[in-house]
Amino acid sequence: MPKLKKKNNLCKLSKISGISKKEIRKIWVDVKANHKLLDSCSKHQFQPHESSNMSRRFECKNCKGVVGLVEKSWYEKGLNHA
Repeated sequence: MPKLKKKNNLCKLSKISGISKKEIRKIWVDVKANHKLLDSCSKHQFQPHESSNMSRRFECKNCKGVVGLVEKSWYEKGLNHA
């Protein structure tokens, strides 16, 4: 039964966003892969991401994981308080 619920949520998200179910699945796979990179890194060193035009994205030089400005700022604040 949970599979049906997930399928229904995917359909709803696709309908609301206008993004195809296939593209939503690809985004989800990319998000999980990015989290895996970030979780595997012992210490991030963020630098501006090459595709970061208006969105202010940052890539870790060590693990290649990508985060937004807010996540980068909180990570750096945590280091300062450690």
